[in-house]
Amino acid sequence: MVITNSVCIYGHVQHIVGGENFGWTIPEYKDYYSNWSSNQSFHVGDTLVFEFESEFHNVMQVSRREYDECASQNPYQAFIIGPATVALIQEGIQYFICCTADYCNLGQKLSAAVQPSSSTPSTLSTPSSPPPTSQSHQNADHVGPSSSSTDSLMRTTTIISSGVSSFSFTPLGFRDWVLLKESLHVLFAYIYDFLSAASQDISERAMKQAKTFAASYMNGDNLNCIGKENL
Repeated sequence: MVITNSVCIYGHVQHIVGGENFGWTIPEYKDYYSNWSSNQSFHVGDTLVFEFESEFHNVMQVSRREYDECASQNPYQAFIIGPATVALIQEGIQYFICCTADYCNLGQKLSAAVQPSSSTPSTLSTPSSPPPTSQSHQNADHVGPSSSSTDSLMRTTTIISSGVSSFSFTPLGFRDWVLLKESLHVLFAYIYDFLSAASQDISERAMKQAKTFAASYMNGDNLNCIGKENL
C-alpha cells in the first residue's frame, strides 16, 4: 500500500514524496515511488518535498536518459541538504534520482507527470465610474485636488493571493482631506524644529572649536591636539 500525503496551499499542492511516514530513502521494493507517483496529481505550481537524511541521500533532477541509466553527470538541479523543496514550474515529466552509491538502482528514483495548472486566475473587473454629483456640491469649497467631486477620489486596497487580485474601494471624503492636511502640518513642524535645533547645536560646537583653536595658536600649543576634547 502506498501512502499519499499532500497539503494544499493557496490552490497549489505540496506533495511529500513517498508519504510523510516514509520520505525519500531506499524503498522496500523498486516500484515504490512509481506506485506513489501514479496515485498523485501533479500540476504546474505544485511543489515536491523530499525529506531525507543529508548524510546518506540527495536529490538530482536529471534527464530521461540519466533517469533510465541511474546517472547524474549533468543534473538540472542538485539538492544535497534535506529536506529539499522542488517547484514544478513546467508541464511534462520530471525525473529525480538519488545518486548515492547504488540507491537509484535499488529504486530510489521518481518520475512525476506534471499537468497544466489547476487554478485559473479570475478576470479583474474595471470599477464603474462614480455617480454624477449635484451642481451645488461641485461649487462648494473643498480641500484636496480639484475634480468633478471629492467623492470620486478613491482609496484602493489590493490583496494579492496566488496571482489573484481583488479590489475594494472606499471614498476619501472632505473630512479625510482635512485630517490629512492637519497631520502633514504637524509633521512638517516637527521636522522644522528638529533641523533648527540640529543647526544651532552644530553652530555652537563650531564656534567653541574656533575659540579653542585661536587660544591654542596664541599660546603656541601643538596644533595637532587642538580641540580633541571637544570632538
